[in-house]
Amino acid sequence: MKLFHYFLFLLLCSSSHPQGVWERLPSPVAANLYKVQFVDSLTGWAAGDSGVIIKTTDGGLNWFRQESGITSAIYDLHFIDENKGWGITWRSSAPPFGTNIIRTSSGGNEWFEFEFPDENVFLHTIRFSDSLNGYIGGEGGVLKRTTDGGFTWREVEVQADYSGFPILNLCLNDGQYAYANGGHVDVLGIIWRTTNGGEYWSTTAVSPEPIYTLEVIDSLNAIGMGGDWEYGTMIVSTTNRGESWEYLNLDIYGIAHKMQFRTKNDLWVALGNGQVLLNTNNPVIPYDDTLRIWNIIPTPGGASIYDIVFTDSLTGYGVGDSGAVIKYRFTGPNDIKDYNPLIKPGGFFTVSNYPNPFNPLTTIQFDAGEQGWLVIEIYNTAGEFITRLYNGLAQEGISKFSFDASRYSSGIYFYRAEFTPLLKPGESSVTGGKMTYIR
Repeated sequence: MKLFHYFLFLLLCSSSHPQGVWERLPSPVAANLYKVQFVDSLTGWAAGDSGVIIKTTDGGLNWFRQESGITSAIYDLHFIDENKGWGITWRSSAPPFGTNIIRTSSGGNEWFEFEFPDENVFLHTIRFSDSLNGYIGGEGGVLKRTTDGGFTWREVEVQADYSGFPILNLCLNDGQYAYANGGHVDVLGIIWRTTNGGEYWSTTAVSPEPIYTLEVIDSLNAIGMGGDWEYGTMIVSTTNRGESWEYLNLDIYGIAHKMQFRTKNDLWVALGNGQVLLNTNNPVIPYDDTLRIWNIIPTPGGASIYDIVFTDSLTGYGVGDSGAVIKYRFTGPNDIKDYNPLIKPGGFFTVSNYPNPFNPLTTIQFDAGEQGWLVIEIYNTAGEFITRLYNGLAQEGISKFSFDASRYSSGIYFYRAEFTPLLKPGESSVTGGKMTYIR
């Protein structure tokens, strides 16, 4: 019956098409990968079984293995910048059993491992808001915080109701408000919430199955997903800052391991062993039955993908079984509406074209506040790549590039500009625009 529902949705969920594709990337490892994180458009890490940690510094084109010094699985990994990061692994081969925390201050060039002091405590998740303040959560509802970078941990107060359920994920929103989520299979899905900076957490039962992933949309709205193999994927949402939650079973085969918004209205979900990704560009807040309109996209090579992340509206990454690494790339002109110049301290850029409409020549003008690497590309309305106008160093000030459309048919075209300041290699910005060719 579940397979019937899966194929039924595959036929019915075709009214909304994603404006991008996922492709398989070369991977240096064969171990299962459970977590992926990027701190900017170029620098990211992934971790998984057998202590495996891999890193990229060129936006996923190349990955290399780092020596973590451990042989057990890494269940969570969290970086706050290009240098400082933490991970979670378990001591399960010999007593004393429990959790070890790994830490780096060199971008993973060196990792240091130390024992979490409580024996027989198995943690799932670790998150930091800055270099000193962070939280851990795990089995038995353990929830602790640190104010010294993870060297010492202390208990926080948790509401007694449902407090013994496993905490699977932490979602730190701002200094005062934060969420955690988890639960137990075939029993309950639980949301933990703090409104006073993490000193007290309330608990709410929101579903009949665990919540594995949660995203905060704004100060009022948040959305969580989870499920099990018997009942499939489910979704919960709040519009009142977590005071109450609504629940819906999507009746899609698989378990939602991780979700993330590519843009404010475009949501992607990794279904793990379901070997598919879910996508919807229908608004998910407010909560209504438009949530039932989903694209179901087979993963590249049939990989089981457990975690996904987007570095911007054009680029995303996923990791999964047997060392699988996948990358999302922009293909559709609809993404142009989501472009915004990103103003950075000490640098900015604008891009425009004139004349517009044009026949057959137009000039694309680029204006930067500092020197950097510039890529300008042209796409048609089908999202197909037309040409690359420039790929090289751009000086501070105005640069001009000519586009000759005489070889192409008349119609609408889109230009895309990506700029990386020379002195800030991790701070790429992307914007674009629309132009009309009239013969």
